[in-house]
Amino acid sequence: MTDGRLPGFETDGAGGVRDQWYTPDYILDAARAALGGEFDLDPASCAEAQKRVRATRWHSPADDGLAAPWSARRVWLNPPYSNPEPWIDRLVDGWRTGAVGSGAIILNATSALGNKYSPRLLEAVPLMATVRRRVEFIPGPGIKKADGGRDASVIAVGGRELDRDVATHELAAVGIVWRRESGGEL
Repeated sequence: MTDGRLPGFETDGAGGVRDQWYTPDYILDAARAALGGEFDLDPASCAEAQKRVRATRWHSPADDGLAAPWSARRVWLNPPYSNPEPWIDRLVDGWRTGAVGSGAIILNATSALGNKYSPRLLEAVPLMATVRRRVEFIPGPGIKKADGGRDASVIAVGGRELDRDVATHELAAVGIVWRRESGGEL
């Protein structure tokens, strides 16, 4: 974009992204196992994050992952916490249309449970895990470690191809799993 803004991301005014925090391996491993394999798409990512995520396709902030197609069997999403709503909407829409077979999103608990867009996410997911300990996200370039969030994290999973039993078992390794026995159907 010519004006220096990056869709869906908070910038520092000099072209840098302020909310680039990379997910630790143990969370990614649990999400991969919960979805049944490697990620096909990470729509809110960068080259550095991909050293851990290893998605077949990914979009950097400059690529505008919100506007790009989200046709994938397995999606990993660590959205920019400064503006998670459009990312949540795209993931839920992908689950509902079948464009996304299954997906996992990590959010702070406030974003997952206590915001205006929370009902849309909660109505769509059959299960989520509250991570047992505070997730120590890895700061991106120019971000001080002390700038990281202090909230608990939640991993929510869904999609038509999600095996609830497998996901429940795998996410239990990192957190307390909340599973809806009915509803959350797309």
